[in-house]
Amino acid sequence: MLTKRLTYTIVASLMALSATAQDSLLLRDYQFVKQQDAWLTGRNNAALTRFASQNIVEAEASLTKGNGSFVDYYQSSNTLEADVHIESIYRLNARTVFFGAIQYNNWSGRNMTGSAFIDPTRKPFNLTEDSLTNAGKKHRDTYKLTGGFGVDVYQGISLGARIDYTSANYAKYKDLRHKNKLMDLSVTAGVYAPITAWLNVGADYNYHRNTESLEFATYGKSEKVYKTLIDYGSFMGAVEQFGNEGYTDKTREMPLFEDAHGGSAQIEVLPMSGLSVFGSITFSHGTGYYGRKSPYTITYTNHTRDITKASLSLSHSLSSTSMHRLDFSFAQEKLNNKAETFRALTNQNGATYFDYYDPTETGDKRWRDLNIGYTLYWGINGELPTWTVNANYHWMQRQQQAYLFPYYRQQQLSYNAMELRCMRNFVCQKGVWTVNVNGGFQKGSGEPFEDGTFVTPSSKQTAPATMNAFLWQEYQYLTAAQYNIGLGVKYAFIFPGTRLKTHCSASVDHRKANELFSEYGGKRHTTYGIAIGCTF
Repeated sequence: MLTKRLTYTIVASLMALSATAQDSLLLRDYQFVKQQDAWLTGRNNAALTRFASQNIVEAEASLTKGNGSFVDYYQSSNTLEADVHIESIYRLNARTVFFGAIQYNNWSGRNMTGSAFIDPTRKPFNLTEDSLTNAGKKHRDTYKLTGGFGVDVYQGISLGARIDYTSANYAKYKDLRHKNKLMDLSVTAGVYAPITAWLNVGADYNYHRNTESLEFATYGKSEKVYKTLIDYGSFMGAVEQFGNEGYTDKTREMPLFEDAHGGSAQIEVLPMSGLSVFGSITFSHGTGYYGRKSPYTITYTNHTRDITKASLSLSHSLSSTSMHRLDFSFAQEKLNNKAETFRALTNQNGATYFDYYDPTETGDKRWRDLNIGYTLYWGINGELPTWTVNANYHWMQRQQQAYLFPYYRQQQLSYNAMELRCMRNFVCQKGVWTVNVNGGFQKGSGEPFEDGTFVTPSSKQTAPATMNAFLWQEYQYLTAAQYNIGLGVKYAFIFPGTRLKTHCSASVDHRKANELFSEYGGKRHTTYGIAIGCTF
């Protein structure tokens, strides 16, 4: 009899523990776990040793459909995107914590012209089509792999490293066709040290390498002439006919290469219980080129890039059920591009090589970005806030100057964007419902371009080529008064017979411009998304 009672007691206890574990799993949110500590959102993985929660993994598969002509010149008005990713923070033992993520993204866009680059927004120069008549389908596959660790080596002093690797294939399926291969690698090594009970510091070194190779081609034999604008800035530059030489040389793959070295320092001050003041400053210097570094091949351009960024984060926990976070960041980027001047010579063996002279400056681009964000977590239950309210302000300024002596074109644009997001979690008996509502407004200013000359051109000099259709479409996208609204719903539950917090969600986001500057762009764009995933 005693044995039976003991058995019933043990079984009841295990069932109760299981129910408690399931409840605690429902009350976990991966993003909230990361956002609780500003150190966990940075690239210095030495600070992973601060991770104080239970191990957590999030996996999700999503499908997104986009429609509407209010897009940038290099984007598509008709897109379909599938994405699968998994991300985890895992404590191996008392001293070691790992971070890892894997992602695959499949993207297709129709009726596309614009740039040959995957993302041309911060390139030293651009390669754009000089006609709107060759629009076609584009497809991109992207693979991302991230791994990092932090190890406590002595009384809280930690060392860590992180690798971010991205590979992508991108192609256009209508002449003038292009195939792109992207490789992006970022390696970071850092140190973290708690100095006193109220002061923590960290530092890291970062190496970044990016290569995007382009290969241009046409299908079969065609007598049609295809031309590309070599855009030095604001869609002003030189037109090149597709053939056996130049930026779009069909006989070889042309890489745009850049590598950069940078460093960052972090400091956290804890002036009082529940209050954290975290600051960081980052510097980076990069150099790169387009073409191939060889005596027998041509390097067409060289460029330099300098980035400075400062950020400040204040986090205040009034109690165990609420937290306020205020974030500031300011970044400045300078990008300078020069075109090589060269001539072809023949050596004694009959081989062609290239002799280079002083390069000429073709473009100077600068960006400034200011971000201010406030986040409120209210009614925190376990690791799931009942309310999450996020307000963001973003100011961006872009200055571009393009040169093709004696002509120049300059542009200065800026915009102000504000967005408010509210998320409410409803904890039910068997699951959690989440409702997410967001809205925003953006307005820009500045002139689309200003052309001029350094000296009076001679009668033999012709004005540079331009592409006004793309110029006005980009200007519309960045500066038009516009608003966006969105709604999302998610339901999470414990999948029967497992320890998985499974969720499914649906969302819709709509963006509309209140003014139209050009016939080449539209006024509306809507995206619809569904997703399924789990947390454990």
